[in-house]
Amino acid sequence: MAIEAFVFPGQGVQRAGFGRALFDRFPDLEAEADDVLRYRIRTLCLDDPEHLLTESAYAQPAVFVVNALLLQAALEEGPAPQVVLGHSLGEYNALYAAGVLSFREALVLVRARGVAFSRVSGVMLAVVGPTSTEIQKLLDGAGSDRAVIANYNSARQHVLAGTAKAITAARSLLEAAGAQLTARLRVSAPAHSPLMAPAAEDFAPHVARVPLGPLRIPVISNRTARPHRSDELRQVLVDHLTHPVLWQLSVEGLWGTYGGPDSVRFTEIGPDRTLTKLITHIRRDYAAARTPTARETMMEPFTLTQLSVVLRTVTNNETLPDLDNDRLDTPMEALGVDSMQLVDLSRRLNTAYGLPPAPDLLADFATPRLVLDYVHSNRVVS
Repeated sequence: MAIEAFVFPGQGVQRAGFGRALFDRFPDLEAEADDVLRYRIRTLCLDDPEHLLTESAYAQPAVFVVNALLLQAALEEGPAPQVVLGHSLGEYNALYAAGVLSFREALVLVRARGVAFSRVSGVMLAVVGPTSTEIQKLLDGAGSDRAVIANYNSARQHVLAGTAKAITAARSLLEAAGAQLTARLRVSAPAHSPLMAPAAEDFAPHVARVPLGPLRIPVISNRTARPHRSDELRQVLVDHLTHPVLWQLSVEGLWGTYGGPDSVRFTEIGPDRTLTKLITHIRRDYAAARTPTARETMMEPFTLTQLSVVLRTVTNNETLPDLDNDRLDTPMEALGVDSMQLVDLSRRLNTAYGLPPAPDLLADFATPRLVLDYVHSNRVVS
């Protein structure tokens, strides 16, 4: 029997009128939200008379509250989730659903997060078509003021973040290279990029003092693509502001843990089907990697020579020397491979060899020897 997974979308799904059928149904939560925020959340969500839903300080509480009301409706009408995950801001709804945060505590954090976001100006751009490696090669040629990949949503759907100038330049490069779609998002900050360091600094004291309850069910972090641990939760929430959303790896990690796509039934708790569509794309790519042709590839041994070739691709460094036995235990960092390139390496190996996502990427892929061991221990050979 499939386990029930609830997924919660983040900022970007807000629009005037969302949540219209919910406020009369859950007046106690509406009143609590009004008390925390010191304004009428119903008026903001339904009418947005001052056009504030484009601003992070207002959009983030609005999205959290509507998601929370939809969660209450879902719990009244069907089974409770056995695992939860949220995309970016949606992670706070996931933590609320798992009992880590009360409604009030979660909303206090979300309000502080939105205010912190408002300190930083920037732009985010959705990109459909090219792979992360293709995008990165284009960005690397754009100079010092360049955009970064902020969301790894699926194999061919990413989001970039950066200054307005950097995003304009990146958009021109991507469209010239044949990207199927580029579109500005309804956000006012370069979320999940190094530009968010001032926001993370502002947000950290709020996270430090909020009380956290135990995890009643697993919550998958899309900062690490593995279940949250109580001892590292506060730091991960702060770090996530400056690090990318690993949505594809988070979904694939669930499948790897529970036995494949048919073992997990996803229910989106949000005002539209944004994440449902993404999961459909991820599932299609996941299945394609397990076709008979792919399985024949999986039967082949994975060698140091092959790893050398893949590392040259993910680092865009054709001068990277061939790996040999003397380099088996050399740290990847010393070989010039950074953490995001390890994410790309993990994706490529997952596609070629049917691997589950590594539970702790930085540890499991710390050296060439560990990468080889992981491939040989986990590849699909049926």
